[in-house]
Amino acid sequence: FFLSTDGGLNWEPRSGGLSGNVVSVTGASGPTLPSDPLPAPLAGRTDLRYFARTAHSVGGDFLRFYGSYDGLRLFGQPLSEAFIEDGRRVQYFERVRLAMGRGGIGVDPLGSELTAASPAASLPPVRSTATLRYFARTGHTLAGRFLAFWSAHQGDLLLGPPISEPIVYPGNGSGATVQYFRSGRLEYHPELAGTGYEVEAGQLGRISLQQRGWL
Repeated sequence: FFLSTDGGLNWEPRSGGLSGNVVSVTGASGPTLPSDPLPAPLAGRTDLRYFARTAHSVGGDFLRFYGSYDGLRLFGQPLSEAFIEDGRRVQYFERVRLAMGRGGIGVDPLGSELTAASPAASLPPVRSTATLRYFARTGHTLAGRFLAFWSAHQGDLLLGPPISEPIVYPGNGSGATVQYFRSGRLEYHPELAGTGYEVEAGQLGRISLQQRGWL
């Protein structure tokens, strides 16, 4: 289970008995998880940003990183509190998982993790142009609307290189085209053409938490 001693702002995994200043513990309904909703923090907390729709807060280095970019659009709202996972402090958002490393905050490779069971075959090298870019390290190309979005939103830092070619999924009448990247997924929704939101980052953070049964 996970234990918080600061009212739910940070969570640490525990496997033994309880000790210390326990504020939140397991209830009858099952273990308390970092993804469980929390009430808003006390008024006046300038070091935290609380998202009422998901009932989670972002603070500290995660908040500074979130605010340095178009966090709401690129990362989405938080789906967990910050907690320790595999020896690192991480926090899940709708679209990404942020992690604290030696070099600071970064975006984890959720795209690679979620496609590991069925990786896309790489392509033979092609010449990059002004409208198409070939990534030799992954063997995939990036072009059109996805290249424009990737270039405009610091894709090299926040999404990483493409790890698939565009994939068309039927549905919603006209369907959706997606492309996976090391740290995310971009989606093109033609029904939103002209709104500025026809290209969006996919909700891989939500999918990851759903797969582990936390949402």
